[in-house]
Amino acid sequence: MTEPRTFSRPGKGAAAVLQAEMLADFRHWAQTSTEFMERLAGQTINNVLEIFSGVFDATGQFSRDYQVAAGALLVNNLGIAGHRITVSTAGPGSSAPTGTGTYLVDGGTSRTVPLASRAFTLYGTAADAFSIAVFTAAVIPGTA
Repeated sequence: MTEPRTFSRPGKGAAAVLQAEMLADFRHWAQTSTEFMERLAGQTINNVLEIFSGVFDATGQFSRDYQVAAGALLVNNLGIAGHRITVSTAGPGSSAPTGTGTYLVDGGTSRTVPLASRAFTLYGTAADAFSIAVFTAAVIPGTA
């Protein structure tokens, strides 16, 4: 006669592994659906959603919201050194946020920022010039 099987509850380590695998699958699904939606909508060529150059107005904010998730954002800060641009993966707010979901681009430099968001806001210095290129594809490590 065979003995009945007993199952033990998985430890915290197993739960963390499962959570990480589920998150990786979700990110892959989100990127795949973004690429599919951009093709259906006919909005992009070579994964480019938009290219724009401008000057910060008196509020020091520039915001965009798209129908599909932006995978990466190339920011050229044309301001002088010390005039940072804060990139936020959220809509506009009363002041530049800090912490998770933000990235700083120093004056006179360019950076490619991974987004994975439909909206973003730039916070800069009024009258400073900037330019952006928004892509649906994610940043490939080592190319930013």
